[in-house]
Amino acid sequence: MPWSSGDSLSPSNLNRRGYGASGIYNVKEYGTTSDGSTNDATAINLAIAAAESTVTVNSANKNEVMLGSVVYMPPGNYAIGSPLTISKSGIELCGAGKGMTSLIPTGGGSAVIVGDGTTANRPLDVTLRDFKVSYNDQFPSTVGTVSAATTDTPAILFQTADQLNIENVAVFFDINNTVQGLRGFKFDDCELVTMRNCEAHELGGQSTGTESVALHITNSAANHGNFHVDSFYARKAQVGLKLDSSNLLNSLVFTNFKVVNASMGASNVPKYGVWIGGNVVGTQFLAPHIEGQSGKSFYDAFFFDSSEAVIDNCVIMNALVSRCSDTAFDLADSTNTIRNVHIYNTTLTGSAGETMPVAFDVGAKVEDTWIVGAARTAVSITTFLADSSVTGSHNLFAWKASSIASDVQDWKLRGAITVDSITTLS
Repeated sequence: MPWSSGDSLSPSNLNRRGYGASGIYNVKEYGTTSDGSTNDATAINLAIAAAESTVTVNSANKNEVMLGSVVYMPPGNYAIGSPLTISKSGIELCGAGKGMTSLIPTGGGSAVIVGDGTTANRPLDVTLRDFKVSYNDQFPSTVGTVSAATTDTPAILFQTADQLNIENVAVFFDINNTVQGLRGFKFDDCELVTMRNCEAHELGGQSTGTESVALHITNSAANHGNFHVDSFYARKAQVGLKLDSSNLLNSLVFTNFKVVNASMGASNVPKYGVWIGGNVVGTQFLAPHIEGQSGKSFYDAFFFDSSEAVIDNCVIMNALVSRCSDTAFDLADSTNTIRNVHIYNTTLTGSAGETMPVAFDVGAKVEDTWIVGAARTAVSITTFLADSSVTGSHNLFAWKASSIASDVQDWKLRGAITVDSITTLS
């Protein structure tokens, strides 16, 4: 039943959407206990189904939700033995805040699934906000041990859905997790997505098997894109962000994206801060921060992997990178073309005495790429710009900031590389 009109948490406070709510459904009225041990999945899914039944979609324009519904989870710890599923348009699933409403997947699988993966039933205008998914028995501390998450399982999965809004949602796994292939958030064949103030923690991962990824965006069936991710925090994951697609993935903007590997488990092995795969076109990173831990450094901060298809038009501005065991920006492992990559105003840092082997590594398939402005603090850089295979002109431009000149042992490019311009700024 809808939320009572006399409640202090009024629809105007709970529903911030751009259309009126047909009802606000409190999961407590569908039988949840929120005691952290009783399975509340059935009750919450009943509330979702009731909310879905009242949504009104424009019959002439299926992309317009005329009247949506809100499913509200009050403060508490909700054990869920199966995923919460949203299969229709115009639903907002919200809690009371990341520190007040917790979903605890006792079966170890996904916590929330939006869409059924079919184009015939493609939900749109769905919002998730203000709650936490906790696989770790320390979050919250009053809850008993939770089963280890199943391999290759995202905590929150969006599949074949559009016009998505995710705000203030956190995912916690276990600090010593050895399960392979965990995902904090995964989007597959989605379009028009906004994420704000979200985070994924303690995904762990081993040296072999499928890597753990805090945020994974892919297209397995069709061309999609248009993502804006603002203030995302990935902590203790093998890969902070992975972009890969068998179809075109385009128009992606990431602002204040932070990946930190402080205090990973003893057996966990970090790989890449950001992994950009083939078919990714039109990506911007504004003020990304990639930080490894001493002894748990990322192999590369940014890894460009064009083994499946072309990567085109990527801009990275004002990046802060620390502790990479191989390369800060690796564009060398290329099968297909990497073009139009512009990297501006990078700061490379670490503890006093640390050495970063290579700042920028390019390969034979790199074209029309700019590297402009680089500075360092504390860390020594063995090679600023390097590759052993590039021959001929590939319209590569590099500017070296004078502040790092004394630390560069090999400013001359190794191998036979011809670049159009190398300028040391005074």
